[in-house]
Amino acid sequence: MTLRLLAVFWTVMSAAGLAVQYLFGALGLVPAAHPHQVVMAGIRWNYTTALDIIALIGLAGLYWLYRNRERFGGGAGYAKDPICGMQIQKVEAPATACYAGDTYYFCSEHCEQTMRRAKRGRAVPHPGRAGRAAPHQQPPPNR
Repeated sequence: MTLRLLAVFWTVMSAAGLAVQYLFGALGLVPAAHPHQVVMAGIRWNYTTALDIIALIGLAGLYWLYRNRERFGGGAGYAKDPICGMQIQKVEAPATACYAGDTYYFCSEHCEQTMRRAKRGRAVPHPGRAGRAAPHQQPPPNR
């Protein structure tokens, strides 16, 4: 499948390049003379530098918001499925279960059943490895 996608992308990209080349040639948009200076003589500040700085400031702001999301209540209505690791809304969770006073939210009844089987065998599956619990793992700590 990967090789097939690679072949399709390469074919489409090559066809698009040839189409642009012949279209520009037919319309006379290909320059006859090329500029003598290809590389700039030095570094200059221009509008792209200002746009780069603005983008960096925006990225720094987004990173700061990510690091401080708890302070602003981000993720308060969400929980992580302990079986598959999927993030789900607490109010729309298809299945929930209480173990030792802790409430667990699940993305599906299948994940809840996996947790029930794991609790009976005292093994707790690792998130992202549904159904492959190690037999001697400890249950999650109480919060």
